[in-house]
Amino acid sequence: MEGEDRSPFLGDDACQITDFKTGATDEAHKFQVRAYAVMWRLDDELNPSGRVVDRLVLAYENQDVDVAPPITSEIDEISRELLARRQAAEAALAARPPSARPNTESCRYCGVRQLCDAYWASATQVVSDDGRYGDIELKITGRHGPTSWDAVVVRARDLPAKMPALLRVQQPGELKKGTRVRVLDGALAHDSEDDAAPAIVTLGVLSEAYYEPLGDRTNFWGVD
Repeated sequence: MEGEDRSPFLGDDACQITDFKTGATDEAHKFQVRAYAVMWRLDDELNPSGRVVDRLVLAYENQDVDVAPPITSEIDEISRELLARRQAAEAALAARPPSARPNTESCRYCGVRQLCDAYWASATQVVSDDGRYGDIELKITGRHGPTSWDAVVVRARDLPAKMPALLRVQQPGELKKGTRVRVLDGALAHDSEDDAAPAIVTLGVLSEAYYEPLGDRTNFWGVD
């Protein structure tokens, strides 16, 4: 997550909040800095006189963006929205099991994404920028060789479902026809000019493969 620093400036004739950002511009930052202005206005300890902010600035590496401070009539509205967001967050944290919210940024760092059906049902499977490595779910259709298995794609971000695939492993093993395999960080290869060519999925030293029952770490290849 990007770094940030909020620097208030308080003078006799001016009250300013500058939010220093290290990441890219984002429209959500405007609400964020306006929320800081509301919190400042309602802070009885640091702002006992209830002074309002005169200027809000989002300071990015290459530019400063001025944001209109909330006027008096907007302070209550923003306060209500912040309260509603807090209540929604508390409800989400209290839910058991918690609700999954897959997205391409956070899912790549999740240590249990192989177990998350919402992750596999969405189009958020992790794929490297060059497309050479990523997550894919396969269904075994038969043995191809001593360390390879014929399969079809069940879910993958950039490959269609039911596409033929070849799963290559490092050690001989036994998989039953119909077994689902969820591969994390496998090497992916596919000839985009040949629709009949199977997707090649190769397990390497950094890959993990989970198959039914999912999460059974006694049966997976590619991990020391």
